[in-house]
Amino acid sequence: MSLHVEAPSVRVRGEHRLAVDTWDELQLRLERITGIPPEAQRLELDGAPLESIHRLAPGHTLRVLDARGSTLGEEEQVTKFELTDDQYAARDDSVRAFKKRHHLGRFGTPPPRPSAPCPDVGVRGMVDTGDGFERRGTVRFVGPTSFAAGTWVGIEFDEPVGKNDGSVQGTRYFTTRPRHGGFVRPSSVHTGPQYEPLEDDWEV
Repeated sequence: MSLHVEAPSVRVRGEHRLAVDTWDELQLRLERITGIPPEAQRLELDGAPLESIHRLAPGHTLRVLDARGSTLGEEEQVTKFELTDDQYAARDDSVRAFKKRHHLGRFGTPPPRPSAPCPDVGVRGMVDTGDGFERRGTVRFVGPTSFAAGTWVGIEFDEPVGKNDGSVQGTRYFTTRPRHGGFVRPSSVHTGPQYEPLEDDWEV
C-alpha cells in the first residue's frame, strides 16, 4: 500500500510503498526510509498513535517521531565562525582567491573589444554626432594624431559645421576651408555612396 510518510526530526516527507505484514517489518522499513531505529520510533497515523499495522490504509499519513528528540536545532546554539569581507579577501585559501589565481568568473580577463573598421581616405561618409543631424563629408585623413591617442578620422564637411580647417594645435593633417574640418573616432563614421552631398531644392 502507498502511504504518506513524515519524519519531522530528519525532514523526511513523501509517498512510500509499504509492503509489510508485521509490526517488526514495518519498523525496519521505516528505519530504511528515515534512519530512525525501531527502538526510537513513535508512530502516529493521521495524528493518532498507531498501535497495530491493521489500521494502515492507502492514502493516510504515517508520522514517524524520534523518541530521542531532534538534533536539527542544535546548530543554533553553536557559535558561528564569521569573517568580514576584508578578512575573507585577505585569505589565500578561499574560493575567491582560487578564482583570482585562475582568472575565473568575474576575475577573468575580458575579451578585447573589436576595433571599429577604419574608412578609406577619399570615401564619402556621414558623421553620427548623436544630435539627430547628418554631417556629411569626405574622409581626408585616417591615422594617429599628436593631439590625442588612438586612431582618428579627419573629415572635410560639406557644410561649415566643423571646428577647424584640417589642422589642430599647429599640425596640419589635411587642408580644407575654415570650419569645414573635423576629427572623429572611426566608430562615428558611416560610409557609403548614399552619403553624397545634399542638393538644395530651392533657388535664391
